[in-house]
Amino acid sequence: MPRTIDRTLPIKRYKKVVATVGLPGVPEGTVGKVRVANGFAWYRYWVTFDNGVDLGHVSHDQLVHSGDWDQYQVDRVEAERRAAEAPDEIG
Repeated sequence: MPRTIDRTLPIKRYKKVVATVGLPGVPEGTVGKVRVANGFAWYRYWVTFDNGVDLGHVSHDQLVHSGDWDQYQVDRVEAERRAAEAPDEIG
């Protein structure tokens, strides 16, 4: 059975993360480390990426734990496949 990743929990400081989308100066797939984590309803982070770029206010949905990166890519492809196969709803 495939592993389920809970992406709703906040990411803690000093954890390694991967950018799930292209960010200013940071291509998708770039590894970084969370320096500051804040927020209650909207989690956002200051991240120092391995390519030397520091970004603030990176949204939670733009990051994934580095250990979950491979599974994240599989899940994203599967979600896109299901969306493409789903019948268009009219109405």
